[in-house]
Amino acid sequence: MDTPSVDPQPLAGDPVAYAAHQQVQEELYRAAVAAMRLLQDRQQHTPEEHLDARECKVLGQLRDAIKANS
Repeated sequence: MDTPSVDPQPLAGDPVAYAAHQQVQEELYRAAVAAMRLLQDRQQHTPEEHLDARECKVLGQLRDAIKANS
């Protein structure tokens, strides 16, 4: 069973597939921005002893992903 490629290069020849791929990328970008803002807000309004140490790592990953795709 063949699975469709998520690499945008092969999609360039198919404008419909390329547009769908771009739309998915934009949705993921918006979701990452929303998650990052939520984590930042939580860190500002939650006592330090109630924060999960993994949140900083995830926040950094979200920042890096957003910078790489903006």
